[in-house]
Amino acid sequence: MNKKERYPIIPLILTIAFLLLISGCVEVTPPTGTQNASSYALTETGGNLTSSLEKKTSSPTDTPGESGTTVNQTISGPDEKIPAPPVHSVVQTTPRSYEGLPTAAPTKTISSALVTTSAISPGEEFVTIYEINHSFVNDAIAYAYILEKPPLYINLKFSPVMGSDVISYQKRTGDKEGQIEITVQRPLKDAWFEMRIYDEKDGSIIMKEGYGKTYSQDNKSVALRTAGSYHFDFIGNYMDANIKLNAPRSLADISQMQDVNELLQSQKENIGKIPKIYLVPTDLKPGWASIGDIIHTDTEYQSMFKSNDVTMRQKIKKFTSTQDALSELENLKTAAGSDSMGPSLVGQGGFLVDKSQLKTQLIFVEGMYLIELSSFTPPNPVSATDLQAYGKMIISRIQTL
Repeated sequence: MNKKERYPIIPLILTIAFLLLISGCVEVTPPTGTQNASSYALTETGGNLTSSLEKKTSSPTDTPGESGTTVNQTISGPDEKIPAPPVHSVVQTTPRSYEGLPTAAPTKTISSALVTTSAISPGEEFVTIYEINHSFVNDAIAYAYILEKPPLYINLKFSPVMGSDVISYQKRTGDKEGQIEITVQRPLKDAWFEMRIYDEKDGSIIMKEGYGKTYSQDNKSVALRTAGSYHFDFIGNYMDANIKLNAPRSLADISQMQDVNELLQSQKENIGKIPKIYLVPTDLKPGWASIGDIIHTDTEYQSMFKSNDVTMRQKIKKFTSTQDALSELENLKTAAGSDSMGPSLVGQGGFLVDKSQLKTQLIFVEGMYLIELSSFTPPNPVSATDLQAYGKMIISRIQTL
């Protein structure tokens, strides 16, 4: 009996042992694209694919380094080291100190500076020292100004000449279509404006600003902040421009300027109107005051006075010649009829109405003026004698013109 027949189980045992040896050396490949450390393991008897890492996959923490700083801990796998993710994300925070940096200041537009006292000294305000309104049609104007106390603000307001453009397009809705035209108003393409500021000393250009061409189509505000002698050129086309020069002035100066402006405005209004030949309350006896509205034009002046229950009216008309004034005087005398009591005894011609306790009236001509003084307040109208005295005041003023 040979050995194989005596021990038939030995080859079977060797075969099983060989198979177990091979299965214990198989390596598991991690899933594609993952870095999960649990995917790396070697099989152990009675274990699973992650049993060998149960003590190695704790949450990442910061551990002290040898120098006292913190370092990121890494997780070790069987074949390589995988970095642990950071504990905190990057967050922006406020610096503890701004020492060494310039003080931050909010940005201000020039227009806001015009209404704040931070740009001027105490007791001052910005006022318009000069205003220019001009319609530019391929022309230019120029001004010079000596700036002694800066700043000087220049405000530019534009009103370009507008033109009409017709926009045409085809519209289709379903099976319908048609030609649509829209009219659009827009500034003319040739509308533009430019301001050029020069230094009078050397002729150099200090500043440029404008509208159209290379400039935006907005109103502008600019400032000169250095004292000096300046020359302003304003040039443009198809443009109505409003230009204001604003400078700081003390409140006392402003008050004085307002008084002067009121005087100039009053004089401007009175240019061309009947000059001050008329009566005012101070010309009359004590107790008189003006009442009602005053009419004051280039050809007529009319006002009323009152003292207690007595009233008096003055009317002055200006004609183109003395002859025209005398012709109107005759018309009034004819209308007065029997009320006309005789000559006025003042002026170049006239008549007097004296109805005792009813009315008094004096109408006369001096130069190109026809003057009427009347009182219709019974029982005590202004006397004819007083009317004649007042008439002589007016004549003396006309003769001094």
